[in-house]
Amino acid sequence: MQYKITPEEAHRAKVPHHIFNFNLLVTHLFAAYTILEIAHGNMAAFLLIPTVSTLVILFICTRVKVKRETDTWFVAANWLVACRRGKILIGAYIAAIALMSIYLLIDWLFPGGMRMNNFSSDGGSTNLVQVIFMYFSAFIVFVTVLFTFLQTGISVFEAGQGILDDKVEKRFPRKDGDNEALGHAEEESVPDEVRQRHH
Repeated sequence: MQYKITPEEAHRAKVPHHIFNFNLLVTHLFAAYTILEIAHGNMAAFLLIPTVSTLVILFICTRVKVKRETDTWFVAANWLVACRRGKILIGAYIAAIALMSIYLLIDWLFPGGMRMNNFSSDGGSTNLVQVIFMYFSAFIVFVTVLFTFLQTGISVFEAGQGILDDKVEKRFPRKDGDNEALGHAEEESVPDEVRQRHH
């Protein structure tokens, strides 16, 4: 659905999406690389990534109610969209941490686990169970980060056009005096004479 908004509203509506994507870039790209370099892949150090990211998402979610009271419906609705998308990412963090917790439990019950010689000069070995669980955990987070990043990019464009998914209004009803609904964006782009022929 497309809504009547001002250029200033369009700019403010993009803010939560920019914050969300900036969070993804900083925590999952730059911070992850730094941890790999400094902590040499230490699992405990990697917990900083979901911790910082979750704090940013919680900030976005706490602003929804504030924006509903101090800003227009359309702007507040975009903060809600960013919050709900953040909750999907938090769900991925929980799933990844749960997988790693299962690994730690297995490693505690069966110390050593299955190991494979890594053919290094010091004769070290790699814990296969740890590698498998780490890769699955990383895969869950990676796919979710990629999905939410792309969806947020679309939301930035739609916020500039005054467009929101119809489902948003059902969860976040408009009040009298809120942004006027102009109809579906696809309908707006069809000339009147063409639309009349189909009716």
